[in-house]
Amino acid sequence: MNSTSSFVTQKPNSTFLQKYIAYYYFHQSTDNTLKEDFIFYPHIKNALTVYSKVSVLFDQNKQRGIISPTHNDNYTFIYTPIQTKPWNVQIHGPFQKLGIVFNPLGLNHFTKKSLQSIFKNNALSINTKIPNQIICDGLKIIFSLDSLAKKVQTLDTFFEQRYTPFQNQDVQHAIQLILESKEKRTVQSIAQELQLNRRTLLRQFKKHLLCSVKDYIDVVQFRKALEQYQFTSNKPSFTNLAYSNDYYDQSELIRHFQQKTGLSPKRLFKELAHLGSEDTLWTFK
Repeated sequence: MNSTSSFVTQKPNSTFLQKYIAYYYFHQSTDNTLKEDFIFYPHIKNALTVYSKVSVLFDQNKQRGIISPTHNDNYTFIYTPIQTKPWNVQIHGPFQKLGIVFNPLGLNHFTKKSLQSIFKNNALSINTKIPNQIICDGLKIIFSLDSLAKKVQTLDTFFEQRYTPFQNQDVQHAIQLILESKEKRTVQSIAQELQLNRRTLLRQFKKHLLCSVKDYIDVVQFRKALEQYQFTSNKPSFTNLAYSNDYYDQSELIRHFQQKTGLSPKRLFKELAHLGSEDTLWTFK
């Protein structure tokens, strides 16, 4: 990361919110000459990010975003759903960015509408007007605060006031099966265990997670392997990493990592940067 920018993470103070919100992050720079170029990778956690006073240009086909400062007094809202490919982001000039990283299905507990009805598809979504059902007018207060503790408390208060129980038990149970299983689950096995039709299960995932069941299972497998290696002091061999995450062999692990990141595991782990104190793992050019 560029030395002129800072990245700080903080869990919610509220133990109630910690079930749904993994952490907040605050990413910013005051450097007019800043040129920061990073890549982020598929994750099972979803992020809502808000930029202050910037213009955002996304190229969905090239999986690339360009962030530039603007004189307009606006907020740009970005939702990152389950992605199957890496995204490249270039930031030019000073910026302020707030990130809210949700645990699986966490965001669904703060809106009465389905994610599909809000965001329409599984692409990164941009909006210069903050949706009222998710983010409030208190953004100006949050961005103006210098104290990290006050920022976190303001966000905690906002989300506690907007908690709405998520009622779809089938999707919650499916996510639980996928995350807690030591073996890679199949769509059919999940549908059978929940006594659901495959099409019904797929519709529910599209409606509430904006992705297919298979894509979700693949990203879970990738993130488990990625984080096991990254956050283990005694690094496993790629063969052992493959077997412990239910890949057929090392070759399948390598193919999967190349598909999800564009890099081999060896190169990826050499270039990964760990930002903050949570599980944000980017590479910088």
